Amino acid sequence: MRTALLWSLAILLLACGTPSSAVHNPSETHILDEAVTSSFNEYTHPCLDKPESASCSDYVLPQEVVDADNDDLCSSMPFMVACSVKAACQAQGSLEGACHPFSVLADTCSADIGMQRMRGCSHYNRMCNSTSSTIRECALHPAVAGLPPTSVVNKQVGSICDEMPMEGCDKCPAPAQPGGFRQCDLLAIYAALCQQMSDMYQCARWQALCSASGRLLPSFCPSNSDPGSKPPMRMYFHTGTKEYILFESWVPRSRSEFAFAVLLVFLSGMFFESLPHIRSFFEARWGTDARWGSDADVTKRRHMGLFAKLVVRVSRSAFRLLEAVVAYLLMLVAMTFNVPLFLAVVCGIAFGNFVFGSPPKSALAASRGICCD
Repeated sequence: MRTALLWSLAILLLACGTPSSAVHNPSETHILDEAVTSSFNEYTHPCLDKPESASCSDYVLPQEVVDADNDDLCSSMPFMVACSVKAACQAQGSLEGACHPFSVLADTCSADIGMQRMRGCSHYNRMCNSTSSTIRECALHPAVAGLPPTSVVNKQVGSICDEMPMEGCDKCPAPAQPGGFRQCDLLAIYAALCQQMSDMYQCARWQALCSASGRLLPSFCPSNSDPGSKPPMRMYFHTGTKEYILFESWVPRSRSEFAFAVLLVFLSGMFFESLPHIRSFFEARWGTDARWGSDADVTKRRHMGLFAKLVVRVSRSAFRLLEAVVAYLLMLVAMTFNVPLFLAVVCGIAFGNFVFGSPPKSALAASRGICCD
């Protein structure tokens, strides 16, 4: 029994004394070429430590790492401009150009001043934020040209909404702490505000973005033919086919649609000039109706005469309402300050006067409540 115990103790001591380095793991030599995981579960690679190495020129950060970094950034600060780009790209189902995940990562870690120190930028910073880096992916998928920093967009949205509560400002309430960030899709709201009034001084960075990368970001810089784009509000005479005409849903998107709108406004101006002539026709009938029942007995004539006068008054008021509606609608069209629409209004009225001539004196007298001879 004592001998068996001694042998067991000897075997145990030999097993504990064997150095771990003596056990060869064939995968150890491969670890340097692949990802390794630290105690903080952070992806590492030799090219992240030495991006200036010539052997790292073709290195590509794994897709799952890029996606994880983007998700980490946007979960921490979802109002960043890069997160707006990411959301728009996901809605479009695009992963190319400005929507490439590495480009979206660059939007935060390269172009968004003040955000580079965030945890999600650690891999990008080690790869690309070095003047001696040879990694080509940094240049192949750069940040979007002209993309304004989140701090600038936050400031401009605040300035616009403080000056005038435009449509969209309700989606971006002011922060509880002065100088804080508005908790909303900042870039999308900024683009929507500037589409409404593109000449505001706060929209200079939006205009620069659309000039540099408008085709890459149609969600923020829509073209005139885009059904989702909004016409700008310009309170001065201007030209162009994209305009609100009386209703939010009436926005010409092509030259043919705008030409039809101009023709319709022109005909409305002619119709407005025809109203006095139409009124003169009804005034003649209303004058007869007012005397209806004049040969009946006195009681019947009194009741029928009062009813006829009431019908005439209601009819005149309804016609006057029609005249006022048409007149003010034409005024509102002229107040779009769109030159073709303005000319359609005044030329339609002038041509209507040429076609129908001056209204009869009886109509003018009736409209003023004056009895004519």
